[in-house]
Amino acid sequence: MNQHKPLYSAPDKHLSLLGIPFDLAAGEPGAVMGPAALRAVGLAQSLTDLGYTVDDHGDIAAPEPIAVNIPEGIRGHYLNHVAAWTRAIHDRTYDLLQLQHPIIFSAAIIPSLWVLSAPLHRHCRAIKKNLVVLWLDAHADFNTLHTTLSGNMHGMPVAFLTGEVDMTPLLGEGRPAIPVKPSNFYLFGLRSIDADERRLLEERRINPDRYAYDR
Repeated sequence: MNQHKPLYSAPDKHLSLLGIPFDLAAGEPGAVMGPAALRAVGLAQSLTDLGYTVDDHGDIAAPEPIAVNIPEGIRGHYLNHVAAWTRAIHDRTYDLLQLQHPIIFSAAIIPSLWVLSAPLHRHCRAIKKNLVVLWLDAHADFNTLHTTLSGNMHGMPVAFLTGEVDMTPLLGEGRPAIPVKPSNFYLFGLRSIDADERRLLEERRINPDRYAYDR
């Protein structure tokens, strides 16, 4: 009989809300306003009306950019800012996971999409659970720091999550970078994929039978 604690304590219907106001990983500004916009339209109240108890933990404070040791020849904008946010998101997320409540991140295009795998994996490993990711997006987000055409890191989350890109320089010491197994990653709704992304997806065999995109 499995005596391990579940990943989340579902019966109490508790949710944690966390804002991440960051948009430097995108090509256009604006996502920084995502948390405020979602609060303004009543996200917490809507969840409460559905019968959940919502604990709003506010926004993560903007961290100071940090120096990152990244090899030459890569293309990635604002790496010093992304690294700082990556570490701040990791630490705050891991702290909130100890509450055993599901977390809703009120943000749009953010680096947390890949960094979440680190605290989630730490938590899952502690309670002996397997981490599976369901990814619904029109884009594969499987570019790397070498293949990206734009240099915008919002097009790289899946590559980071699956270990195609080493997260260690962004996470820093004391934060294990544990990739999601390609067999545990499922992409849905794809319709726009760069040539190098397509090649890598096929080589890594990330749910090849589920692709729905134009060739």
